[in-house]
Amino acid sequence: MNSIKKVFLIIGVLMLAFIVWSIVFNDGGVVRTAYDAISTPINSAWQTVTGDPDAMLLPDWGDTGVDLEDNLNDQSGGF
Repeated sequence: MNSIKKVFLIIGVLMLAFIVWSIVFNDGGVVRTAYDAISTPINSAWQTVTGDPDAMLLPDWGDTGVDLEDNLNDQSGGF
């Protein structure tokens, strides 16, 4: 292979990797959609069992479980 073909092959592989990465790990990607499809029915069933509309076994995608507003204004001064 000459160097021109190698350069375009490398560019093509990088473009393909970028496209696959954006499809799989983007906000509307396959991984997030699959996780939401699994977690939503589990959480709905758990909310029905407990009777608490805020009860969740699995966190939402991207939910850290930390309330940022309360933690940003912590004035305790300690570590």
